[in-house]
Amino acid sequence: MNIKYLYHVVLSFSLLIFISCGTNDSYKYPVYNNKQVTINLDDLQKVYDTNIIILDGDTIKLHINNEDTKIRLIGIDAFETTKSNKAYKQAYQNQLDLDEVIRKGKETKEFLKELLKNKTEFFLEYDEDKKDDYGRILAYVWTSSTQMINMQIICSGYADILTISPNDKYANQFETCLEFAKQKNLGIWN
Repeated sequence: MNIKYLYHVVLSFSLLIFISCGTNDSYKYPVYNNKQVTINLDDLQKVYDTNIIILDGDTIKLHINNEDTKIRLIGIDAFETTKSNKAYKQAYQNQLDLDEVIRKGKETKEFLKELLKNKTEFFLEYDEDKKDDYGRILAYVWTSSTQMINMQIICSGYADILTISPNDKYANQFETCLEFAKQKNLGIWN
């Protein structure tokens, strides 16, 4: 792991802890409407997986019901990690060269790997549409009642938001996180 990446991870988490609502939990997101985003884990699908696969910055693979299942993280759009039409489009939209898009995509993938390192218990929260056009499961992935992976990626500055109705339950909170990350030049926004 390079020093610059580690620095950004530590800075991101430090800033988020600093602006938290002051409870004893070790990680907090920016507060939205004076409320911390939390969830009752009993309401979610619980998945144990000791061999999670990180496909890219917004897609993971979990072993569910005896088969490998692609999970597309709802509400986020990470830069691509390989040359593709989407990578070219991201380069154009963000006024970056293609190599920079791919570098940032790989940086996000590494951040997600680090975020999920040693995690074996996942809780899947679904929105209105459960699958996308590619057959992937669409979910908000939680690792505790206060830690949603989708939101951590955005708040730490490693992805843009992607709101596709009707899956927009946390759209306002994601927007708040994105503004925070860009304001603080976190992750890919530096």
